[in-house]
Amino acid sequence: MQLNEVVDNLTAWIQKNLCDDMEFLSPPAKSGDMEREYNFVIPKAFALFVPPKDQLPPEVSTQIPSICLQLVKGSDDMVSSERSLEFRLSFSTYRPGSFAEDEQGELKFTRNADGWKELWLWISKSINKLQTEMYIEGLKVEKSTPIKYGHFQIDDNLVDAYPMWYAWIELTITCGISPKANNYNDYL
Repeated sequence: MQLNEVVDNLTAWIQKNLCDDMEFLSPPAKSGDMEREYNFVIPKAFALFVPPKDQLPPEVSTQIPSICLQLVKGSDDMVSSERSLEFRLSFSTYRPGSFAEDEQGELKFTRNADGWKELWLWISKSINKLQTEMYIEGLKVEKSTPIKYGHFQIDDNLVDAYPMWYAWIELTITCGISPKANNYNDYL
């Protein structure tokens, strides 16, 4: 399997298995509207990078919430004909606070810093799903390498980007080495 096929297949699997059954708040169109505007959306899986707002596919309304599948590094063992690929799943969510009904039955916004809980619930659910899979789209989930996870950090400090919340999962996938393609344009 060519590398671009691996990335495309894993991204599609992530969309179906880690995103499609979830809903999170999306950021408002204008930053000052966080207390008035709230829309729940299904997260989007992106391959390698999250496109800028003005370059999102037409069916995608927002960059956040999302999972971005990133190929961290790979290696090919020519003796065993095995390819090992390390991937990072970068998760992002938006949660500035909570909405609850007041005594008059109207939704009232309360700012808080509990958005990390929603993110880590999604991370936990995703880890559980990844741990139960032996193969994903014909690719072996390497059980001898631990699944790692954490918050993004800068200079050993957690990234504080309230009301955005970011974390990652890293895992290793193995597969056979693809035979040399006669025409690489067939894969573009």
